[in-house]
Amino acid sequence: MPSNASSSGARLSAAMASCIGMGTGVGLFVASITFFIKPLYAEFGWTRSAIAAASAVGFTSALTAPFMGMLVDRYGARRMAFAGVGVMLAGYLALASMTGWIWNYYLITLFLSVAGPAVGAMTFTKVVVGWFERNRGLMIGITMSGVSLVTIFTAPALQYVIAHWGWRAGYGFLAAVTCGIGFPIIVAFLFEKRSERETVRRLAPRADAALSLRPVFRDLRFWLLVLSAFAANIPIGGMALQLQPLLTDKAIHGQSAALMASVFGVSVVASRLGAGVLLDRFWAPGVAFATLVLPAIGILLLVGQQHSLAVTALGVVLLGVAQGAEGDQVAFFVARFFPLGLYSRIFSVLMVCISASLGVGGILYGYTFDKTGSYDLVLYASSALFICAGVCMLLLGRGNLNLPLVAEAAER
Repeated sequence: MPSNASSSGARLSAAMASCIGMGTGVGLFVASITFFIKPLYAEFGWTRSAIAAASAVGFTSALTAPFMGMLVDRYGARRMAFAGVGVMLAGYLALASMTGWIWNYYLITLFLSVAGPAVGAMTFTKVVVGWFERNRGLMIGITMSGVSLVTIFTAPALQYVIAHWGWRAGYGFLAAVTCGIGFPIIVAFLFEKRSERETVRRLAPRADAALSLRPVFRDLRFWLLVLSAFAANIPIGGMALQLQPLLTDKAIHGQSAALMASVFGVSVVASRLGAGVLLDRFWAPGVAFATLVLPAIGILLLVGQQHSLAVTALGVVLLGVAQGAEGDQVAFFVARFFPLGLYSRIFSVLMVCISASLGVGGILYGYTFDKTGSYDLVLYASSALFICAGVCMLLLGRGNLNLPLVAEAAER
């Protein structure tokens, strides 16, 4: 009994650390970009599309994500998280020191995109899927909601810091959150399940990464996940970068816009927790389809210039459903359909697709505004993309079998 109690405490502590690690890691940087668009334009004259182009720079580094995933599988989530915190600190300090050369911004973003995923989803969800099986969907949801939970509190604070002390202080504030809150909790509580660590150490010397992934690449379910993730994350990436400017263009300014960001964060958290529970208890592809159709409706509520605050808030909430559920669903289906020993590698390959679509979305939204003076055209297209992503989830079917590890098959 004591050992069971100890195991229960360890897995709950690991889940808590994973959630907070997610919230203070690279996801916090991505979620905060939107607050810096107008201040950077005011100081340096950088256009919205030029700033959004940093996402495309980040995509080129996403090609290294499979290598990062291999490192997480081989050396463990804890070590990689330590390294990731150092990366984020260096990145924030560099951002706070920027001059008017926009390529400086691009290079820093590239640096964070290459190494930042060490404190991202592939690291922290690996810890959770190793500890939990029965309530895996819920625990993935709790972990992935870390960014939104932290954003609920940091969005108004960051808006206040930037308004009173400038954007450089804003980056300093983000560094303080990562190092002052995230790092101590990771040190104290982030540990992988012992059996998972031992399995990876036993198989790693024998498993060739490319060979081990061949059965995955031949599985139709993997490519359906790729297509769904790409379609859904184009509008998610666009709104992540352009939400604040879009709201202020609708005469929703200052603290009201920051409050709307907090509303968005609450909806993301609620969606992640709710979708996690539903994924555990009902037909998972049907749940995924529903969470992608709702934002297809919500994004249409943002079309046009004149809307009440309530209608705009409803649209933002429905968009939060997509951002909340989509990433959780990718992690859930990877853990359900494929070997846990290859989890980070498979998840990181999907991250290449997700990073690409986030970059495309950010540029597409910014370019559309620069050319038309409105986001309406790209909002219509985004609605269609959400529906496409939902249909791909439906086509996953009812399968629930994991592919065997090639190394395991070789052993037998």
